[in-house]
Amino acid sequence: MSRIGDAFRQTFSGIKTQLTSSNKGTHPVTLKSTGALGDFILASALQHALGERGFNVGIINPAFAHPLWNYFPVIRGHTVRFFPTPADVPAGETVVDISTYLRHFPHSDKIPGGHGRKGHLSEWMGIEFLAKGGDQVLTNANINPNTLHVSPSNVQIYLTDGTNTMEVEQGLDLVRRVGGGQPVIVVAPLAAPMLPDRNALGPKDLRPATVTYIGQTIRALGGVPALQGPVDQYNRLTARDAHCIDAYAVIDRPTDIRITPALLLAADGVISVESAPIHLAAGAYQGTTKAATEKGLRNLSKIIAIVGSSSREASEYGTSADNKTQTIETISTCPIVAATLRCGNHGYHPPAQYTAHFQRLLGAGQVFSADTFCVHTQPTDVHNCMTTLNHDDLAVRLERLIRDRP
Repeated sequence: MSRIGDAFRQTFSGIKTQLTSSNKGTHPVTLKSTGALGDFILASALQHALGERGFNVGIINPAFAHPLWNYFPVIRGHTVRFFPTPADVPAGETVVDISTYLRHFPHSDKIPGGHGRKGHLSEWMGIEFLAKGGDQVLTNANINPNTLHVSPSNVQIYLTDGTNTMEVEQGLDLVRRVGGGQPVIVVAPLAAPMLPDRNALGPKDLRPATVTYIGQTIRALGGVPALQGPVDQYNRLTARDAHCIDAYAVIDRPTDIRITPALLLAADGVISVESAPIHLAAGAYQGTTKAATEKGLRNLSKIIAIVGSSSREASEYGTSADNKTQTIETISTCPIVAATLRCGNHGYHPPAQYTAHFQRLLGAGQVFSADTFCVHTQPTDVHNCMTTLNHDDLAVRLERLIRDRP
């Protein structure tokens, strides 16, 4: 394994040198993201759209994710630069802050005075870029802002392809270790921890009863449910039900973040809340289709996204009806969801200006507060939007993943 690791590091070193020495982009612009891994992945679609127009794109994001970023531009040949903090951006360079879009309100049809377009990625990220001053950036480069188009199909994590399938092989090896020949379904029940209380269940987290049900059902169908370690990250669940993860195998978390999408690509199925694992898995398949096909790996329909505060568009990928992520929307007593909307809260509190927009749904006594993550959080720390997931729907999809495997 050490020799494989050495070869992997040499390959990565060559890619990094190629990227940093490239100067295809003639117009420098840097995007400021939220710091979340899922948003880091999604922003690659905007980087692609700008790269096509000749921009030398940078992105501000914590350093832990930067090695993964090297796998986005290679397949498209665009330059990308990454900076840990705003202070690292070259003086005088244009910085466009897209973090408000990503963090607070990612669904454009709910924005006060918005454009009425739905979608976490398709079009709206481009619109938000323009709203944050990107229109001037494009105008200065003699590019028509109306031509900026962003699509989830451009979220492509390029692992290895053709004759070199090292990352894919490492992902398959991790799956084989826990599967023993049985189908392996990787489950990601938690989103990024809420702050300041990392032990609180967030509005995008699965409830312990659902985690128990998924694990037991996969076992009953002849599969192996698996969590990515370490186990202590699941304390938000086990504090409420110590036995809810008993049915699960644990896959050691790869020391290299670049192997995580390879692991999800290799699994027989991925079940996740709307968080980084969905985007990692979908991006890995979309960017590595040749290697995936050669290895007999399955298409995007093996990914089941469970969304609560997010909308369906937040996690749907694929360009045809038979090659899409499956999405399950929770049934909730939350008044916003009951009105067939998604609050878009996304696990964070939105700015004060959204209060007026939702007042008719929230009622006169409810306001969006900077001190809360969800106005419908109960004293027992139960977020209504994830409490009534349809387990029967889940069972049908799990059976399809395991028993109807090609």
